[in-house]
Amino acid sequence: MSDNPIDRFLDAVQTAGFTDTDVFAEEAFSDSTPPMWRLQVRGAAEMRAQYSKWFDHEAELTELRRTPIPDGELLEYTRQWSQDGVPHKAHHIHRLTVADGKIVEDAHWCGGRWPESLLQEIADAGHQV
Repeated sequence: MSDNPIDRFLDAVQTAGFTDTDVFAEEAFSDSTPPMWRLQVRGAAEMRAQYSKWFDHEAELTELRRTPIPDGELLEYTRQWSQDGVPHKAHHIHRLTVADGKIVEDAHWCGGRWPESLLQEIADAGHQV
């Protein structure tokens, strides 16, 4: 396993592995904007619990872009998985701040979970899914 906390974060996103991950500093902070909501979470245990709910199925990441920033990385990806036999996708952006080998902050935006019916509607409208 990588020592890089962002590599380990991405692994947890793909494997639904936030319950057992040790990527967040004890004083870590998350400021997330899921559809129609804003949620702030403080503390490693609380972040693991919340991210375990959001990233609760094994997934493949497509369109992954990793952009280094002075204190961490900017991630953009599309996540795709199957839930109850139905294909889903979601588009995410994370601005991860790292200190002392742990993630200390995640500013996170998500476009929502798109089930197969919505994916088809997006494609029928001529947009990329």
